[in-house]
Amino acid sequence: METNLRMVKRMLKSNKMQILFISFALLLIIVQINEANASLPGFGRSDLLVVDVDENIFRSVDNGTSWNKINNSYGSTLNSVSMTINNSNDLFIANNAEDIFRSIDLGITWTLIASNINGANGDIVSIATDSNNAIYAVDLNRDVWRSADSGISWTLVNSSFNIAGSNAAAMAINKTNSIFIVDNDENVWISNNNGTSWNKINNSYGSSVNSVSMTVNSSNGLFIVNNAEDVFTSSNGGVTWTKIASNINGGSGDVVSIVVDVNDVLYGVDLADDVWISTNSGVNWTAVNTDFNGAGGNPISMITVKVDTQSPLISLNSPLDFFNSSSSSLNFSFTATDNFATSLNCSIYLDSVLNTTNTTVINGTATTFYIININDGTHLWNISCLDKNSNSNTSSSRNLTIDTIFPLIDYGASTEANNSQFDRTNIFVNVSIIEINPRNITFYLFNSTSAVNITTFYLSNLINNTKINFTNLSKATYYYNVTITDIANNINTTMTRTITLETAQSQVSNFGNSGGGSSGGGNKLDIPEKPVNNTPNSIPENKNISLVNKTEFDYAVYIHNAEKDIEDMKKAGIPSDKTIRLLEEAKIAYNQNEFNTLVSLTGQIKELRNKGFLALELINKISGKKPGVLTAFVVKDFINSDFDKAIEGANNLDNLNGIALFLETIKSTGMSILVSSYIMLLIALIIIMRKNISRINQPTNNKKLISTLIRKEHKLESELRTTKRKYKETIKQRTSQIRYIKSRIKKLKSN
Repeated sequence: METNLRMVKRMLKSNKMQILFISFALLLIIVQINEANASLPGFGRSDLLVVDVDENIFRSVDNGTSWNKINNSYGSTLNSVSMTINNSNDLFIANNAEDIFRSIDLGITWTLIASNINGANGDIVSIATDSNNAIYAVDLNRDVWRSADSGISWTLVNSSFNIAGSNAAAMAINKTNSIFIVDNDENVWISNNNGTSWNKINNSYGSSVNSVSMTVNSSNGLFIVNNAEDVFTSSNGGVTWTKIASNINGGSGDVVSIVVDVNDVLYGVDLADDVWISTNSGVNWTAVNTDFNGAGGNPISMITVKVDTQSPLISLNSPLDFFNSSSSSLNFSFTATDNFATSLNCSIYLDSVLNTTNTTVINGTATTFYIININDGTHLWNISCLDKNSNSNTSSSRNLTIDTIFPLIDYGASTEANNSQFDRTNIFVNVSIIEINPRNITFYLFNSTSAVNITTFYLSNLINNTKINFTNLSKATYYYNVTITDIANNINTTMTRTITLETAQSQVSNFGNSGGGSSGGGNKLDIPEKPVNNTPNSIPENKNISLVNKTEFDYAVYIHNAEKDIEDMKKAGIPSDKTIRLLEEAKIAYNQNEFNTLVSLTGQIKELRNKGFLALELINKISGKKPGVLTAFVVKDFINSDFDKAIEGANNLDNLNGIALFLETIKSTGMSILVSSYIMLLIALIIIMRKNISRINQPTNNKKLISTLIRKEHKLESELRTTKRKYKETIKQRTSQIRYIKSRIKKLKSN
């Protein structure tokens, strides 16, 4: 048994494409089995809302089983007619006065946003919303109206959709923004250009009584309920219709509205205030509540509300972690992304204290908070965001150091006075520093025509890196000064001093721990290549001056290149969170003189950049050609910066043309996805069995190679044994010779 298991494991490891094939089949099976409980990403459930003739709003959060009144007379003085919802969960109601009311808090409060939208041209029959959040209305005069600004203003787009036919009964819009209207002659009309022109696609779809309500599911399947409580459906865009259920509520009252939730579950509400549910696409119906509003007014319209349960994501853009600033006023940039809301409520916290709030942060757009008068010292900052459904999230915290105080520097003991003259070959310079956040110190030595020496030390040790001895200097007049830079790039420079010497060549000696200096492979941060000093004693500017000896290597180029790599990734839309974190670590390593770590981290950034571009290229190649669910997995890996996984997945998908073709064939035959999934699973298993049986029965191509390697092994072992024998004989001979020489020496000594 164990042997068989090991063999199966080897088979699985060597058949990645077969495993992917099986996984896809199993995934489809699981999706089918769990279809009734599935929900869209980020949506935990669909709630139901009903408006009744008393203008009260009721809500159910448990699939219609129980109901609560959330608004007592929303504001209209006339009966409501129709209700709709847009992609941002904004609700809209049209009443008998052709007024439009809007709610942005899921029905709790309402605002009148437009009055008499069609100029008293007839009651509004139905309103519906497309995927672009445009709202459409059809009235009793058969006119079609459109609003592109969330119901505030309306435009007549067609003055008689069915050319003097009967009045409209219901309207619905599918996922591709095709608009459907069924009229009182049971004809079905369609518009594919935002309601401008209309075509009849079905002449009396099959009902013998007037239609009441129409809805559409996630796969663009259409449903109509009529006055006899019969349900009809169309799976080909309204061209043909099938009656799938009769008298769904047993004659307890006309069904006034049907809707579909995010899981394609159908709901209906009737004039007896009963709520009905169908989990099998309208074939069978069950009452889930027999008096939803407690003997209140009759229902008018019902909608489903997609409930967002996913918290917004927050990405901190700048400043980077452990950022050092010499300014007390800074911009803090972040991007908040939500799966649903168009805008978010976000706040910035500095040292756990709320600083500023922006209630209209645009979803997916970089936003900036500007904070002034930040105290000197180390701080922590983060961002918290809240979406309209009260889902909240808080970002990670970043460190920030504010240092607005310039470092103090002056010459110390044993440094010669200005304008000194000596008959020697060295210049000793010593400085004293007052600074709590020092970064580096640079000693400058010039003669009248060139820079003789520029040396930078990092100030991990303020005592040992504040002095230098320039030795073996030629006879000349020299100028020197010293510049100190702190971690916030505040810079101060000593007065420039002049000294005249006589004799030899230039060398540098650091009194103390020179290991922190750039002469040992260190770095400097944008220090000018000649002293900077605003005093009258500064070295005169000399355009022709040239550097003779600069004892440092600028590792900042690694940071610069890494920043460019990340900028390339951002421009291409490649996720850069991982590289940004690595860059932050690289900057810390740079500041702490850990240059090996710096090189390693920036190398990782370069590798991620290259893999990101490769993954993006492969994803673009497979987009639109492969099964969407698998492509989504690859894209998810890409978004998570798991580029290795994304590259492997994209390469695998590129070889799965057969699966897409197979599914299309299945779809055309009408076979269910569940049955097709089992067939796919069986095919994959047969492929594996055939391949591995053939491997067992056929001689392997590796046998020749194994035989050759064994012969080589025997030959090498033979040569080794021969070599050992030769060395043994040689050792024996040499040992005998040594003994003979020793005996001769002994005899000679005794004589």
